Amino acid sequence: MAQGIGAGFNASEEREAGCLLAEMAAGLRELRADGLAATEAATVGFNKIEMRAAGYTPEEIGEVLSGQRVQDGVTASQARGLGYTPDEIRAAGYPDPELAKAASEVNDEGQSAREAYDLGYRPAELLKAGYSQAEVRAVLSELKTEGLSATDANARGWSLVELRKAGYNLQQIGALLRGLKEDDGSGTGMKVDEAYDAGFWPPEMAEAGYTDPEITGELVTLTDQGMTLEEAHIVGFKPENIYHDGYTREQIGKELLYNLRIGGSLAVMKAAKRKPNGKRPFLGGRALELEQRQSTAEGWTVGEALDAGFNPAEMALAGWTPEELGAELTLRRKGGLTAEQAVLRGFNKGNLATGGYTLAAIDSAHAALRAGGRTVVQAASCGQSTTAQLAQMGYTAEEIDEALPGLKADGMTAHQAFELGFRAPQLTGDGAWSMEEVGGLPLPLTPTPAPAPAPYP
Repeated sequence: MAQGIGAGFNASEEREAGCLLAEMAAGLRELRADGLAATEAATVGFNKIEMRAAGYTPEEIGEVLSGQRVQDGVTASQARGLGYTPDEIRAAGYPDPELAKAASEVNDEGQSAREAYDLGYRPAELLKAGYSQAEVRAVLSELKTEGLSATDANARGWSLVELRKAGYNLQQIGALLRGLKEDDGSGTGMKVDEAYDAGFWPPEMAEAGYTDPEITGELVTLTDQGMTLEEAHIVGFKPENIYHDGYTREQIGKELLYNLRIGGSLAVMKAAKRKPNGKRPFLGGRALELEQRQSTAEGWTVGEALDAGFNPAEMALAGWTPEELGAELTLRRKGGLTAEQAVLRGFNKGNLATGGYTLAAIDSAHAALRAGGRTVVQAASCGQSTTAQLAQMGYTAEEIDEALPGLKADGMTAHQAFELGFRAPQLTGDGAWSMEEVGGLPLPLTPTPAPAPAPYP
């Protein structure tokens, strides 16, 4: 057949000569491999069915329709009548209202939302065509049950909000974002700020492989644009990101976590519902389960705060008692949490003792972590340990003092270091903070002797 076309015959003549669809497609496939464009294939008489069978894409066939649209004024509804698929009509450049009109005709004919979707109409077009939100949402639920991935669902027009409502989990949406991070069609992959602007939540960014410094960097930018402490939490930034943004553990504990403990506050409620404006980033549908919890004024438990990434110091500042922290730690100890793991979560000696760990187990945990290479910088990360607590862990005064440049390099501010018990001259020593950075701290910044290990409670 390909030879016939090459000899001057057209596709109609080949068809009349008895060539079957499979033969027409095979011949056209050869011609396509030789560079025959879809528009040229149409010129020599090939139809849409043959072109699809030969491997031409909707975008290529859309070019044929685009020519008809320009030359003959073919509408989207007429293109549908001619047998073009929604993907081909869309590729031809028809505007959304025309595609929605074509989809509404499908609805008027009595076809279901799922049948219209299977024809190639996208969710937004189905809604504009008159299908209900419940009908369209049910389509995605069916597709998910049938194994449609979040990546493929998103490519077919389902939004992140719809994916979450349909039950796609953190790992599945993270996989979607991971693919965009590697290649979003721009040649460079989606950057962290683009991911945020696209509506992805920080936990999904972390799941996709963005690093904590990248995610914290985005929070710093958003804070500069006016994002508040409450908003940062609402959209899913972890306490660690918030601390590295420069908030002290007192601010995190007394302002944010306290309000979560008592079931929300006016500031938090406003953060969840605030409308976008020229300076403040749009929160939209990104509010996590936190927002639903606040709407019922149900306060957080110790376990929920701990699971959300808040450290025991922040939890104490939020108003939980040592007994409440100890009770939660007791449950986790009985569930298998080792003393070392508890120390890494930020529990101090007093917490550990209240939680039922023995003195020998506590001292052994601290010794093992130090022997394993855990530095003062790591132990004090995110404000987990004060200088007094670091001394209780067995670190020397010299080790504690020498850690300040490392803490600064890790992103700790002078105010955060002061909160942990560091004073002059350490704060302004070599490699530490400038006098300008130290500005605003309570004066005088008198030197304090290195803390001696506190007696075991």
